[in-house]
Amino acid sequence: MGEQVTGERVTILYGSDTGTSEVVAKNFQFELKRRGMKAKCMAFNDISIADLAGQKKVLAIVATAGQGEMPKSAVKFWEEMETFLETAPTDHLAETQFAVFGMGDSSY
Repeated sequence: MGEQVTGERVTILYGSDTGTSEVVAKNFQFELKRRGMKAKCMAFNDISIADLAGQKKVLAIVATAGQGEMPKSAVKFWEEMETFLETAPTDHLAETQFAVFGMGDSSY
């Protein structure tokens, strides 16, 4: 009975200016841990592109900022990613599964 504990590892990355997507990310982390998964949560700027390939499951939670700009806690990551993609091997993230949760302001 109940849910089976899998011990799967999930990395939750968030991009936020106001903290809303960070709160959502931490809620996902709590729920995944409650279900027996190993979940770590951090801002996009806190992970290196090289370390991203070592993550098997990634949940990305990002909220737009201002007029659709990249949120501050993801700017450094995105700038590094843009540069990296110019020479990245095509199979760099082949073993990584992604899910993306985008957040925005409905008044736009």
